[in-house]
Amino acid sequence: MTGEAVAWEWSSARAHVAGRDETGLLAWDTLAEYGVCANWAERLKRQQAESTERGLRRATLAGIPFADPAFRLELERKFERDLEWRPRGRSHQPKTLAATAARG
Repeated sequence: MTGEAVAWEWSSARAHVAGRDETGLLAWDTLAEYGVCANWAERLKRQQAESTERGLRRATLAGIPFADPAFRLELERKFERDLEWRPRGRSHQPKTLAATAARG
């Protein structure tokens, strides 16, 4: 991607740092209601814990909010949509002799 979030074309970081959204895609009133911080430039410069970076990447790839569970639950209720991260594909439950016998 890029070395800095504000340089990435699709990042909202540029709008947050500048204090204006030229795309019109950000809901400034909602962001203010939930206390989104005003010091984005400073926050972007801070080193994050590796676990935080992994969580952010996973949420971004899955298309779900990177947020605490209470906020995510509030969004699920509001939009009637499941926002919990789950691994893709079939479940990988261990095969047991009993399960195999029951199917066959």
